[in-house]
Amino acid sequence: MARHVDKLVVLNRAALRAKYGSGGYEKVRAALRDLSESDRARGLSSRVLAIDDGRSMRSLGGDAVSDPGDASAAKEAVDAAATALTPHFLVLLGAPDVIPQQRLRNPTPDDDPDVPSDLPYGCPVGPSDDPGDFVGPTRVVGRLPDQPGATDPAYLVRLIGRARRWRSRPVAAHLPVFAVSAKVWKGSTEQSIRQLAAGSELHLSPPSGPGWARALTRRRIHFVNCHGDEADFRWYGDDGSIQPVAIDGTLLRGALARDMVVAGECCFGAAHYDPALSGQPTVAATYLREGASGVFGASTLAYGETEGTSCADLLTRFFLSAVLEGASLGRAALQARLRFVQEMGELDPYDLKTLVQFDLLGDPSVHPVKAPVPVAPPAAVAGVPVEGVTPEVAVAASPPRVAARRLALEALGGALGRTVLRTLPVGRRAARSVARLADDVGFAPPEAPAGAAPAPRPVVRRYDLRPPSAAAEPVAARVRYTVVAARPTEQRRTAVVVREEAGRPPTYRTLHSR
Repeated sequence: MARHVDKLVVLNRAALRAKYGSGGYEKVRAALRDLSESDRARGLSSRVLAIDDGRSMRSLGGDAVSDPGDASAAKEAVDAAATALTPHFLVLLGAPDVIPQQRLRNPTPDDDPDVPSDLPYGCPVGPSDDPGDFVGPTRVVGRLPDQPGATDPAYLVRLIGRARRWRSRPVAAHLPVFAVSAKVWKGSTEQSIRQLAAGSELHLSPPSGPGWARALTRRRIHFVNCHGDEADFRWYGDDGSIQPVAIDGTLLRGALARDMVVAGECCFGAAHYDPALSGQPTVAATYLREGASGVFGASTLAYGETEGTSCADLLTRFFLSAVLEGASLGRAALQARLRFVQEMGELDPYDLKTLVQFDLLGDPSVHPVKAPVPVAPPAAVAGVPVEGVTPEVAVAASPPRVAARRLALEALGGALGRTVLRTLPVGRRAARSVARLADDVGFAPPEAPAGAAPAPRPVVRRYDLRPPSAAAEPVAARVRYTVVAARPTEQRRTAVVVREEAGRPPTYRTLHSR
């Protein structure tokens, strides 16, 4: 019978050997043995599992993964291991060419062909490409990545070594926050920072960056609300006319403090790509190499508001709030997701995409901030009734024991997975109806700047609000969502999400790609 482990590290032995050869793989194994010793000294039992090893997988009631690129087989293997070993922390070791991300359908009408995600590994449901199947995560998951296409294990060995040597510090050591925002999103980011860490100044791009003073970059919390792009080692500011570099990965070398944490709202902020494509690793990969314990970011186009906060604005703030309250990186990511789903109440297409696109890069068992004693109930479960989770059950997370917290979070995730409403696309909407609706909410699609090529026509999609089961009927046919997605320039995407409910005036919000 399989025995519980506190921390489970999953890898694909054949994939690592194919990248690094037998000698390189042995270096990775040696680093993992040292990590296990460090975990044991911290009171954590741990196990390294090769999901392509038939004997090991059979002992856990699962099947070995024969093809490293088979995402469904990897998901089933991890599910079997998580069920048998009930780990508190699940670590995916390697980039997606070692442990694949799950490719989920893009619920929005933007340009992303799909949404690569690690979130499904945190959910006790089988393989699926429907993002709506993963709104109730229950497991703490993080990825300790290497570089796609790498042939030298030095980067991965370095990250494993950093995961051995972290130490918690008082919350005061993590404040003030280093906060950077594109100028056009000043209002939105100011709201986030006021609620996250009042007193932290906000730095705008333009005019500032990317040559930040060491006194700023060595702060232990970075909150960045800027543009990102595919296969790019820079994040960009924006003043409405120009998009200068705000964060340059090449300038982070030697500029960061140990054990820092990053939350980036940027598009593609935690995407994986071969550094050969640009000559440099991603910003996230550089942060990890230079001292960060964890980076929380998006795999695809991410969205938020200009003045208010929603989507990526909320999820990243919830993550950092939990970190500052003393949560492990993995628990902070799980609590942020659960809190996001709870506060939304129902998930429109952009909420759903936000939930599944953000991943944690780093060892999920790391605790950057010393937790106060006694540990308070997790913010994501305290006092918020959900079917199946009463405030009394939530308060059961109060004892400072990992197992108690996990039970409360698992109960909440299970309840949300059974009850949260989400949208499903049901087709286009008539042009006349869209024009009338645009008049009702005062929306006109943005035009391309003078001299620019004409912008493509906006894409209009209609969505019904449905219960968790896709086969269920729409919610009394009373609620309908309409999305008008426009691309005024190559760099910017705008979406207006209109919610109509019978007997009420329509409401809407305008989102902008990060």
